[in-house]
Amino acid sequence: MVSRKVTFLAENRFHFRPANAFVTETERFESDIRLCYGGTEINAKSIISILAARIKYGTELTVVADGPDEADAVKRVAELLEEDSH
Repeated sequence: MVSRKVTFLAENRFHFRPANAFVTETERFESDIRLCYGGTEINAKSIISILAARIKYGTELTVVADGPDEADAVKRVAELLEEDSH
């Protein structure tokens, strides 16, 4: 299992279209990928979970991946979440 703390800087990342693109990117990995924050843990490969979480700009998250490509998965997801959309 690999994890990394990140700050969510992609302000518009989790509206429907960008959230769909995010999930499509996470589905490329075999590993189980989760986003954890404030006692909540969500499946990063689920569009419903991503949209329902309503993660806001500036939120501190922990990206957790477990599986054969976990290090690459955490690295890529962290990059996506930390992209500054301003």
